[in-house]
Amino acid sequence: MELTPVQLTIWDIKVVEKPKTIINKITPKENEKSMKPLELTELQQKFLDKNRIMENENLYRLIKYCGGGLGIELATPGGYKTIYVNKEGKKEFTKDKKLPVLPMDRILFYREDLQPNSLQEEKLQKLKTKYFAAKEISRKGDENIILELQDKVISINSIGWVLEFNNVQAAYGDDEVIKEERQALQDIKIGDIIETTCGKEVIAAKVYSVYNFGSTLNIIWDKKHTAIPRFAVKKIIKCA
Repeated sequence: MELTPVQLTIWDIKVVEKPKTIINKITPKENEKSMKPLELTELQQKFLDKNRIMENENLYRLIKYCGGGLGIELATPGGYKTIYVNKEGKKEFTKDKKLPVLPMDRILFYREDLQPNSLQEEKLQKLKTKYFAAKEISRKGDENIILELQDKVISINSIGWVLEFNNVQAAYGDDEVIKEERQALQDIKIGDIIETTCGKEVIAAKVYSVYNFGSTLNIIWDKKHTAIPRFAVKKIIKCA
C-alpha cells in the first residue's frame, strides 16, 4: 500500500468530522459483488443483537473491515465515535472519531449518502486525466472516491489524500459504478455521435474535432459548440 503524501497507518489518518445528526432509521445496504469474505461472523452478529445496536437511534454506519473486524459508528454530541469489534465478537477499543474506510471494506449500513467535497473533485479530475480507463466508484455511505484499475485501486479521502492499493479488489455494487472502464472510447473520432452531459442535462452530440493529443473533443449539438475532456464521454451512440 502506498500512502501519499506521507507514510501512516490507517488509524493515524484524521477525518474531518460533521455536525451531529440524529438518526431516524437505518437503511440496509445491498452489496453482493465481491462481498462474501466480508460477512459478519456469528459472534459479531450476537454482539449486535445482545447490545441492540440496530435499535440505537445514534447509529451512523456499520462497517465490516477487510481485516475481519466490525466498526460501529455512532453520532455523539462532539462528533462521532467508533466501537471496534473483533471477529470473536469482543469489543477491542473505542475511538472518539470515525475510523478510515478503505476500498476493500464493506459498508453494511449507513444513515445517509456522503458526497465528495471540492478538494476531492479537484484531485479526481487530475487522476482521470492520468488514468483514463479507470472505473470510477461512489459507494453509498462512503465519503471516499474510488478509482479502480487492473492492477490497483486508488482512493481519494475527505482531506484530499490520494491512497494507492496494489493488487487488491475494492468492495462495491454495480449500482455504485459512476463510469465504466472506457478502453473503447480511446477510438473516438470525428463524426462519432457520443453521449455526455451539459450541466445536469444528458445530451447526444457530434464530435466536430479532436485536439490536445486526443484528450479534448470539440462537440456540436442543437447548433451549440463546446469543448469537453475525453473522459466526460459516457458512451459512443453511433460511429461515423
